[in-house]
Amino acid sequence: VRPEWSGWEMISVIAWLRSAIAQGRLAFVRRFEFNIGGDWVFAVTRVEHAWQRFRAPEVPDGAGFSPSQELGRLLAGKVTYSGTTFGRVSHPVAYSEIKGPMDVNGLAMSPFGIRSVTLLIDDGRYRVPLPLYERIDFTRAFPWYPLTPRTAFGTAVPRPRNIWKMTDVQVEIVDGRGKITLLPDIPLTWR
Repeated sequence: VRPEWSGWEMISVIAWLRSAIAQGRLAFVRRFEFNIGGDWVFAVTRVEHAWQRFRAPEVPDGAGFSPSQELGRLLAGKVTYSGTTFGRVSHPVAYSEIKGPMDVNGLAMSPFGIRSVTLLIDDGRYRVPLPLYERIDFTRAFPWYPLTPRTAFGTAVPRPRNIWKMTDVQVEIVDGRGKITLLPDIPLTWR
């Protein structure tokens, strides 16, 4: 299960998971790091009788939660800890049409802190540093990232002169270790 790919349907997925786990049809195996929501692996108990051998040890993560506690948070609809650098672009959205300056904003978080956030325009030909600022709602939702006090990025970006109207933008996050994380490419029309 990958929560961030489920969108609003995650509510139904959570209800289905709760029911299947309670009935013993599914068993939680482990969570793998992937962006903000992770990848959650479950065994179909009727097929995989020895599923326990794949189960993650009950060792606390960076937020102090065991895998079972993180599962409880997922099933309660709460955010879970991610030991990786992640982010989201709220604006612009894919395939949008922009006229004039483009508003760019979103979220960047990492257990290692954030060194920089940069907007890559037109397959990376143009690079625009994005300022970081504090968003108390993000900080409260993700309290286990004390090295990321400024979690939001955003600014208005003027259109470069030498780009074709059909272009793309992408956000590059450099964490406190210097590791680069690229958020998904956003194709758009910019006039």
